[in-house]
Amino acid sequence: MEQQNLFIQLEEVGGIGKKVLASDLLDIFSASEGSINMYYGLIGNGKTYAATSDILDLLKQGKVVYANWHILVNDFDDRESLFMIIMNTILFRKRFYRIPCAKNLHYFDADTAKPCQCGQTHSFDSTGELVEWLSGLNDCHIFFDEGQDMFDSYEGTRFSKAKRRLILHTRHYHRTLNIISQRPTAIQVSARGNVNRFYKCVKLATLFGRPRFARYEFQEMTGETVDETKEPISEKRYWGNSEVFSAYNTDYLAEGIEKSQQVFFEAYDLTFKDKVQAFKNLFSRLKARK
Repeated sequence: MEQQNLFIQLEEVGGIGKKVLASDLLDIFSASEGSINMYYGLIGNGKTYAATSDILDLLKQGKVVYANWHILVNDFDDRESLFMIIMNTILFRKRFYRIPCAKNLHYFDADTAKPCQCGQTHSFDSTGELVEWLSGLNDCHIFFDEGQDMFDSYEGTRFSKAKRRLILHTRHYHRTLNIISQRPTAIQVSARGNVNRFYKCVKLATLFGRPRFARYEFQEMTGETVDETKEPISEKRYWGNSEVFSAYNTDYLAEGIEKSQQVFFEAYDLTFKDKVQAFKNLFSRLKARK
């Protein structure tokens, strides 16, 4: 399986510890039952941030992730984590894990051929080819940013069989789909109706340049959209983390497109004497206006 092919390789770092065979550990990192989740909210409310944060957590757990935006990730090593060293020492645990996260993270796109960090290129000539490929994956988590591009509500009954397989065959394939969009109603009705968890993302405030987010989980629908009249199943509030922000690029959709606007400007370096003269000129103009 894909999980086994890309699985962790425990290597000695600085000669610390005895290497453990990865084949003896596969059951510990087995995939869970698949589901469909959706992140929604207005522009700038932290949808992609929340999804990227979840992806980083999944990678640290040894999960295989596919995403249609580029994420920069470092390997995770328990032996380099002060928290894990302290906890394993207190709990008398001897097992420490190293997970090469970049090998378990895959970037896919139907338009460009830019390779992902795993060293492969997951690019396709059409959306149809991409969907066929995705519907054959198992034991993984798939993330679609701008999910309405893949599951457009205007497709209606023209929804392809491959897309239906991608949505319906999740649980037993251990394949979890995560769709990100501004509004649930922008997603095709078959996809929307099979969502298990809706995550409403909200930016509460910004303090000293640091955003404060909230995520509310709903599981019920009313009519064509999420039922937000009921109490959320769960609620999570958190500050924006620089580690997560630096991991992703939200401008990936415009990648490779030349700028259509030319910016005209001039720049000057002023000495102290020049600055004094600039003040004099400014006061002279203000005086002339009176």
